[in-house]
Amino acid sequence: MENVNISKVIERYKITFDHGPDDMYIEVYEDKNDFFAECNYSLWIKKQESPYHHRHADQNIERAVNFVISTLKPDPNLELEDYCWVLGTKGNIAVLGTGEIINTKDFK
Repeated sequence: MENVNISKVIERYKITFDHGPDDMYIEVYEDKNDFFAECNYSLWIKKQESPYHHRHADQNIERAVNFVISTLKPDPNLELEDYCWVLGTKGNIAVLGTGEIINTKDFK
């Protein structure tokens, strides 16, 4: 293996909100000069080509985490069937806004 980069998780936050997946979390890693926050889920809205991966770097942990949280919230005017969250490690599994677990192939 070449160019292996290992980062220690320094913080992990469980995220819960209406219609969100029960196992959503944000992990924070420390980079050379910044902190890097990343969510295990990606929000996907029907009009998007693919899910948007939620991560952000900042010199402040709280700002990095808050930015990621702000990008995970779908527009409240959307119907529950018009968005889902895709689990990063299992890219074919999604949680609809209704809470139903589906295959991403069925999200049209």
